[in-house]
Amino acid sequence: MNLAQAKSKWASLPDRDKALIRIASILVIGLLVWSVALAPALRTIRTFDAKHKAQELQLQRMLNLQTQAQSMQNLPLVSQAAAVTAIEASIDQAFGNRAEVILSGNNATVNVRGVSPEDLAKWLTNIRTNARTIAIQARLTRTNAGWNGSFQMVLPAQ
Repeated sequence: MNLAQAKSKWASLPDRDKALIRIASILVIGLLVWSVALAPALRTIRTFDAKHKAQELQLQRMLNLQTQAQSMQNLPLVSQAAAVTAIEASIDQAFGNRAEVILSGNNATVNVRGVSPEDLAKWLTNIRTNARTIAIQARLTRTNAGWNGSFQMVLPAQ
């Protein structure tokens, strides 16, 4: 259908049909404007405060971690023997007989059996602070009794 035919068809419609078509067109255009322009903007405005608060909390956690990392960089280095002693003491304190440490050169492997995630988190924080070492590899499996697995760490140079 070309433009001339469309104009003649429009002219031949009764006024009532023309009015209904105009109203339907206005409703469709309004719906499109709402769904494309207004609804997403209103949704963004409604969720802004919650997202902003969550990002502020995340920023504060990151700044706290940065401060903690900077303070740890300023701590004096520990010897390998002191690191091993600190690891062994932290294992005894956190896990008791549910863990053992195996030393091999500059590496230490800690095997754990049936430990809780809370105990693991505390222990990892403890060795990072006291032994100045971190786990470079972890292999854990979850069981009914807790977590089983091993952590491999690089000890400070002698």
